[in-house]
Amino acid sequence: MAVFASGCVHLFPGLNVQEGDEGRRDFSQPVVASTAQPSRWPPYVTTRVPPLPTEVSADPAAANAAEARQRQYEVVKVTPAVVASLVDKEDRFRSANLRSLPSVTPGDVPPEYRIGPGDILFVTVWEHPELTQPFNSNQRKPELDGRVVAADGSVYYPYIGRFHVAGMTCPEAAAYIAKHLHRAVIDPKVDVSVMYYRAKRVQVTGEVKTPGTITLDDTPKGIIQAIDASGGLTETASRRRAVLVRDRTAYRIDLVGLLSGEAPSGNPVLMPGDEIHIPHRGEDKVYVLGEVNEQQPVMMQQPSMPLIEALASSGGMQRLRANDSGVLVFRLNDPAADVVASIYALDMSTPEGMLLASEFPLEARDIVYVKATAFAQYNSIIEQILPSVQTAYMLHRITRN
Repeated sequence: MAVFASGCVHLFPGLNVQEGDEGRRDFSQPVVASTAQPSRWPPYVTTRVPPLPTEVSADPAAANAAEARQRQYEVVKVTPAVVASLVDKEDRFRSANLRSLPSVTPGDVPPEYRIGPGDILFVTVWEHPELTQPFNSNQRKPELDGRVVAADGSVYYPYIGRFHVAGMTCPEAAAYIAKHLHRAVIDPKVDVSVMYYRAKRVQVTGEVKTPGTITLDDTPKGIIQAIDASGGLTETASRRRAVLVRDRTAYRIDLVGLLSGEAPSGNPVLMPGDEIHIPHRGEDKVYVLGEVNEQQPVMMQQPSMPLIEALASSGGMQRLRANDSGVLVFRLNDPAADVVASIYALDMSTPEGMLLASEFPLEARDIVYVKATAFAQYNSIIEQILPSVQTAYMLHRITRN
């Protein structure tokens, strides 16, 4: 019976990452738990999408290295050094984002606005109403009273003709007009203002009430102002993060720090051409599976979540079935990492393990798996086999009678 029970443990389908296993593994090769019993994990292989012809590397060695990376994962035993490294990596990532993106603060002095194509200017020449554009919104549209900056950055004005105004500030444009208007007006006093700001736009997408484009004006705007101008967040919006895309580079913004104020974070200054995306909160989940009281996805409300919180949110580990020395965290790595995935193995049967679980930082879409004890696996096999054995026994008795 002991031999049968030992065999059933390895026949049981599941994640047989053995205690003490560390190092890199290949998805195409099983993890060898011992010389006698091969592991059944993983029960699948990765599916790769063939690359486009333009993406095929001309260097066979580089292509083979990329192929090998797609097949490899690593098993990492969770230690205090590993937890400290993960926490430090997250802190360095946030601080790097803050350093590279200047922030909006209430005390900032707004920079001079630079006129751009599409802006509508209003020019006033004091004591010369014939040169001042009439402004009477009761009779016609206000935008018809101004001068529209053309797509090439030029604008037309009487006695001057067409000149390039894009890139000038309003005082610079006023000085230019006054300098070139002196042939028609003695000592002209000119004022230029922007009636409508239309040149510099930012796109806001995702879980906001009115997705679309917003226009930057002479006051600095950040992520918070863009969300407010878009009607605010929807009920299904992520409260953890926003994504800012600038010059084809994506930056993860700590949205919970901006909105709550509990962990003050930078409010990046928006630049023309920026794209802001607010993800759906469905992407802010970790999945808790295995021998827990309630297998379920757990919503993350902060940039990261401790492992112990995810387990507690799932009702904790089952007392009679859970193997607290076999808690696994599955994580897909960044595309630039050496291996495609990492598996973190934690022994929570010790006080040190419990403390590490309270500090281990989970990330969105992590999978937490609590292994079953060998006896629980054996009982599961018996429960599956027993009905068939009983049926065979009854049929045997009937045929004998």
